[in-house]
Amino acid sequence: MQTKPLIKHASDEGWLAVLGMELKFLCTSDDTQGRYSSMLNTVPKGLGAPPHKHPWDEAFYVLKGQVELLLGETVTELSPGDYALVPANHVHAFKGLSDE
Repeated sequence: MQTKPLIKHASDEGWLAVLGMELKFLCTSDDTQGRYSSMLNTVPKGLGAPPHKHPWDEAFYVLKGQVELLLGETVTELSPGDYALVPANHVHAFKGLSDE
């Protein structure tokens, strides 16, 4: 099965409230045949996602503020312009470190 074209506009609805964050899926793992998902997140200071894993890749690109990323046993701080790729089935977690 091939991936189908998908276009999302910034004005499209779809923001969700999850674990104190606001997030909007740009595409889900269903859209990519289980390869990856993509979303926009607003991560308030001290909040985020607990350690978890899933059978698709997940990437992080920070636009504003700082985010702490746990990837396996490694903890790192991501700042604007930083990128991280979490391969499928790797335990990871993240939380906001800044007020923005």
